[in-house]
Amino acid sequence: MRNGSFYWGHISVVMLFLYAPIVILILLAFNDSNMTSFPFRGFTLKWFSVLTEDQEVLRGLKYSFIAAFFTVLFSVTIGTMTAYALVMRKFKGRALAILCVFLPIVVPKTVLGLAILTITTQLDVPRSLYTVVFGHILYCTPFVIVIVGSVMMRLDKRLLEAASDLGASELRTLRCIVLPLISNGIIAGAFVAMILSFSEFNLSFFLTGREQTLPLVIFSEFRFEITPKINSLSSLMVLFSVAITVLTEFLRSRRQ
Repeated sequence: MRNGSFYWGHISVVMLFLYAPIVILILLAFNDSNMTSFPFRGFTLKWFSVLTEDQEVLRGLKYSFIAAFFTVLFSVTIGTMTAYALVMRKFKGRALAILCVFLPIVVPKTVLGLAILTITTQLDVPRSLYTVVFGHILYCTPFVIVIVGSVMMRLDKRLLEAASDLGASELRTLRCIVLPLISNGIIAGAFVAMILSFSEFNLSFFLTGREQTLPLVIFSEFRFEITPKINSLSSLMVLFSVAITVLTEFLRSRRQ
């Protein structure tokens, strides 16, 4: 009994440490005050209505969705093909290839963004939404490879051997057997890539041009004026990430 109380107390402290700042941020989004501070002066939704009239926020939202769409499209395609090659094929240098896959994950995003900026500058490529999408794809693809690859490793290889014995080509086996069986991993990888791209700041900060994504809009607003409008915008981003996570889990459980 004492051990149970100790563990629950420990978990409660950790959860409080992790989520108390987010809860406070959301609460202040409903504060009827021009300052993001306590005491709580009253409940209001005006800061959310202010967002609908802020053109900078709406433009940032549009650019974030555009970047996330193309990031998901390319990272899922490249990541699934790479995971198939790494899991289903044995070739010389495979261990080195797997190591290279993890590098964009473990390298700090500031360093990664600076490296991409250096390359694009040397190639005279102007900073724009295209460079932001390129950076997001480079960062998100390894996560897709890990997620899809982990699902692919659990495939029953006898199904692939049976398809080959029955005369199916490798492309048809991939299309008719492998892809349907790993669809859970592909969906999960797509949603993870969307969340990572939508909320990414460091890479966008180095690679963006005039088309600022939503995290950069929040950063710009925060530098000049601190109002509960920023809290309401951040709260919507948190709720969006939570909704995507819940949807991913729902689809995964249904398909199982």
